[in-house]
Amino acid sequence: MKQKLDKLLYLSSKFTASTETDDSIYIEGYASTVDRDRHGDVIPMKAWNEGLSNYLKNPIILAYHNHQMPIGKMVEHKVTDQGLWVRAQIPSEVGDVYKLVKKGILSAFSVGFRVRDADYDSATESFLIKELELHEISVVSIPANQNTLFSLAKAFDTAEEFELFKQQFAPKESAKKLDTLISAKSTTNEEWDMDPKELEKMLADAATKAAEQTAKAVLEAQTKAAEDAQRKLAEEEMLQAKIKAAVSAATPAPVVQTVDTGAERLLSDIEKRLEDQA
Repeated sequence: MKQKLDKLLYLSSKFTASTETDDSIYIEGYASTVDRDRHGDVIPMKAWNEGLSNYLKNPIILAYHNHQMPIGKMVEHKVTDQGLWVRAQIPSEVGDVYKLVKKGILSAFSVGFRVRDADYDSATESFLIKELELHEISVVSIPANQNTLFSLAKAFDTAEEFELFKQQFAPKESAKKLDTLISAKSTTNEEWDMDPKELEKMLADAATKAAEQTAKAVLEAQTKAAEDAQRKLAEEEMLQAKIKAAVSAATPAPVVQTVDTGAERLLSDIEKRLEDQA
């Protein structure tokens, strides 16, 4: 029985933040390339044009290829002789991901797709992808193939698995579909099919959770600051008490001296004379 190819492949490239509003940031860039040399595989315009139909029904942008983390939507796209160009909106409600995109920490698109038909050129050891199906677009930190050409070889777990893949596209079979490919370690991915109301609810829930986490962090920081201030005040009072005690111990007690006045001396002389006469 023929098996359907279920290997999800990824193609990554840098994007740029194009515009920003009070509540959203827009990012854009080529999520693929059609450039090719003797070391690179290529996806032509036709393959992209025909492979987007299912994705365009619900063009959600994910974070880190996680279907539980929708963080925006594709608002514009076009296929040119350079590849697939994408413009996406990331709302501020998604919290930390929005901040990471704004700061440039998350700076790349990563496109997940499945190959449905391809030609393999043994002379250049490269593939011409004739038919594909786009499954998802994510934002990630670093492109998987940064500064390199797109290469299917990097998507396979072992050299043996890649060799099996190539055997399906020997010249005599280059026009066939990939239904006969046996993937030793196929990646199972959850399909995404969410209507706008569900997406809105998920984004709202994510925003609520982010707000709760932020409020908790702020409260913890305020509590710690208050405790630190109270501790410092107690330490200062203790230090002042020690200083006061030390000063008191070092200061000698005042000496009381009796000073006779002139009248007292005269009275004393008179009393002495009277005693002598007696």
